[in-house]
Amino acid sequence: MGIIDSGCRKQTVVAFAKVDGKIYYGMNECHMPLDEDQECPRKDTPTGTNYKACKEVCGQNYHSETDLIRQVGGDLKGAIVYIIGALLSL
Repeated sequence: MGIIDSGCRKQTVVAFAKVDGKIYYGMNECHMPLDEDQECPRKDTPTGTNYKACKEVCGQNYHSETDLIRQVGGDLKGAIVYIIGALLSL
């Protein structure tokens, strides 16, 4: 597997789960990624806030977790979800 790049300037995040023997993934894919010299409008924003900027500025329809739920069809009951690339502050 090569490097995964969602186009997100803040960070690429991918969520994986195995449901009924099939592996699904969701990603925070940007449909209108910023240019190399532009900074993410959420750069210094705490995790979990100002998600509307992702859609308005970068055309991001889903974050990795919600995209995964959409790919699976809404039911992750009993599944273990792995999230790669997320920076969490506890």
